[in-house]
Amino acid sequence: MNQNPKVSVLVPVYNGERYLAECLESILSQDFLDMEILISDNNSTDGTLLIVQDYAGRDSRIQWWRNPSNLGLIGNFNACFKKAKGEYVKCICADDKLVSISAVSQMVNCFEMNQNVSVVLSGTLVIDSASKTTRQRNPFGQTSVLDGKRVIINCLEQNKNLLCGSSTMYRKEAGKLEYGECFPQTADLIMGCHFLENGQLAYIASPLCACREHAGQQTKINTRTNPHSNEHILLIKELVGRRWFYETATPQMLFVQIYHLQKKYGAQASEVAKALLLRLGRLKYTTLLLRHKLASPFKRALTKINSAK
Repeated sequence: MNQNPKVSVLVPVYNGERYLAECLESILSQDFLDMEILISDNNSTDGTLLIVQDYAGRDSRIQWWRNPSNLGLIGNFNACFKKAKGEYVKCICADDKLVSISAVSQMVNCFEMNQNVSVVLSGTLVIDSASKTTRQRNPFGQTSVLDGKRVIINCLEQNKNLLCGSSTMYRKEAGKLEYGECFPQTADLIMGCHFLENGQLAYIASPLCACREHAGQQTKINTRTNPHSNEHILLIKELVGRRWFYETATPQMLFVQIYHLQKKYGAQASEVAKALLLRLGRLKYTTLLLRHKLASPFKRALTKINSAK
C-alpha cells in the first residue's frame, strides 16, 4: 500500500448497495494507478458492507471502515477528508460514477501543468436510476483556466451551484478539506468557494463523471424535509465579510442575490440584502429589476420550448 499516494479518491456511502458496485468499477478501471480509495460505510443497514468487502479483497488500494454509528451525511464526508493522504483529493458519491478511464489522470494533469490551480472541474453527464443519460452539464462552455473568485461570482450571478461534487478534484494544500455542518445541501459549493478564493479553476469541458438523479438521493431528501433552509443566507453573509467579494462583484450578481434573498426569505434575510443593496445602489437595483420583469415572460416561454424538445 502506498503511504504517500498522489490522489485520494473518497467514497462515502450509506445504504448504497444499488449503485455502489457500478461506482467502484468506474474507479478501479482508471488508467491512473497512484491513488488510495477510501470508503466510509456510514453504518449501512443493507448489503453495502458485503460489496465493500468484496471489492477491498480485489484491490489493495482500497481502505474501508464502518462507522459504529451513523455520522450523518456531512459527518461521513468529513470522516473521509480527515483520512485522505493524497496531494489531490476527489470525492465520488456512491450513486455516481466516472465515465472515462482517464478521468483521474486528466484532472491530475491540470494540476501538474499549473501550480495556481486549486480546483479542477469537468463536464458532467446526468443519469437516471437505470444509468441512462438524460442530459449533460457544461457550465463553462469550453476547456479553460478561470479565475477562482470570478467563478464564485458566476455561480451567484446564476444563483446555481456550478461545482458538481463528484466532478471536482481539489489540491489539498490550497484550502481546508471539510464540509460545514450548517450546509448539508450546498456543502460542495461552500468548500469549493474556500478553495477558489486561493487559486484558479481548471475546467475540462468533456464529461468525465456521471451524476445520478433518483428519488432516493440525499439532495432530494433534503429539499423535501427542509425546504426553507437558510443555508443561502449563511453563505452570502460569509462571503460579504471577505474583502475580495465586493472587489469582484458585478451589478448583475448583486441584483440577483438581493432579489432572491428578498423573495425567498423576506425579513429573515433583510440584513444581508440591505448590505448588498447599499453596495449596488437603489437606482441601479430599480433599473435591473425593471429589465428583469420585462425579460421574464420571454425566458419562461423559451424554457417551455426547450423542455418540449
